[in-house]
Parts: sequence; C-alpha cells; structure tokens
Amino acid sequence: MVRGTMRFRVDCQPRFNYGRDPHELDDYPEGHVFRSSALSLTTNIVRYPETRPGEQGVRRKEGGWWAIATLREGESGGVVLETGVSPERPRFYTPGEVQELLEQTRDFWRRWLAAPVTPAAGGKWSSAPRSRSNS
Repeated sequence: MVRGTMRFRVDCQPRFNYGRDPHELDDYPEGHVFRSSALSLTTNIVRYPETRPGEQGVRRKEGGWWAIATLREGESGGVVLETGVSPERPRFYTPGEVQELLEQTRDFWRRWLAAPVTPAAGGKWSSAPRSRSNS
C-alpha cells in the first residue's frame, strides 16, 4: 500500500476442468490445498512474521474460501498460488519473499523479450520476412 489504508476482499473459488471435476479442500493455518482427481492448487498466505496466525480472517465458502484484509501505508499482503499434481502443504510467505519472486519473474520475462529471435529454432515469434503475392 503506497498511501492511506485500503480494505481488500479475496475470493478463491477454483473450478477444475471448467467445473466438471469435483475437488476437496484442506485447511491449514498457512493456507489451503484444493485437490481434484488430476490437479491441485495450493494457496499460501502472505503475512508479516509478527502477525498472529488467527488474524487472517479466512472463511470457507462453497468449496473455496474468502477473506477480507486491510492494508495500511507501507504494508504488503496477498496470496501465492501454486499448482501441481502432488500438492505440498502451504506455507507462509513474507512480503519480502513475494517481492523477490516478483522481481525474478519480471527479470525472466525481460530476458525472454530481449533474446534474439531465431525462427529456424522455433523462436518466440517469427521475424522471417513473409512472402507477398502480387496478385
């Protein structure tokens, strides 16, 4: 939060296979794990180390969860989503860890965009000249 105070509502209601596959939801103090027969989604809570575990205010809702959080100037918060076939138990992320992940992601995409295009090797997009028909 850059200035002031803002209240946020986070509503997490995953639907595996476009809602065709049912899922189970496991609750942990650090977050939640959604499991279908083929996939999983782990939600990890972002919080400051000094925050007491009961302060998140997360509530279950129809196979998902929702929460309301208030951030004040200088604070960060949120949820880190992870997908996989065999879920891990969620963990707390600190705002500093999330900032580092954001910077790593930004740097990856900047390098990817700056990489030379090699159409013959199946580069990110083809810069080969297109033939024009004069018809």
